[in-house]
Amino acid sequence: DEELDRVATGAGVFKAIRGEYGAGKTFATRWLAERAKARGMAAAEVQISETETPLHRLETVYRRAMEQLSTTDCFLGAFRSIIDGWFYGLEEDVLAEGTIDPSDEKSLAERADELLEQRLVEVTRATPQFSAALRAYRAAQRENDHPTAEGLAGWLAGQPHVAATIKRPAGIKGDVDHFAALSFLRGLLLILKD
Repeated sequence: DEELDRVATGAGVFKAIRGEYGAGKTFATRWLAERAKARGMAAAEVQISETETPLHRLETVYRRAMEQLSTTDCFLGAFRSIIDGWFYGLEEDVLAEGTIDPSDEKSLAERADELLEQRLVEVTRATPQFSAALRAYRAAQRENDHPTAEGLAGWLAGQPHVAATIKRPAGIKGDVDHFAALSFLRGLLLILKD
């Protein structure tokens, strides 16, 4: 509980659990994840294995973490709901400023985009493709272009084989690779913190 308190304030904690087969390692980690989620945090369980999720393949570890990401509201695959919730939160923050009429959708969208840029400055410096894909995802959502939004959400979550026709308008190329994986994780952590 003390470690979760520290994490809630933005500190980092690393915990390694070691034990024989059947000792309760998986049970303990799932119990801790549920305690974290009860405090409003997100959690992901990734089992490292030589063949399926090797630790030296960070893009695979990242993808598995995004597939297993969960919150109290979403048992598995919470990545997209977290992103959508963040965009909703941006609009709520704009409305809380009290300078824009809630019925003026255009002004609300423009100010939310400005706020998005302010909050993504740090991520854009480290990983411009993450920010570019988020912008394009938001634009696709506004235009009700669900296939593009779905493809970009998948790409942001590290899914390989997203069609070039989805990525091209966003100005992104390739897949999330070993070198980008930690920067993408950093982007997600910024969104979760926000």
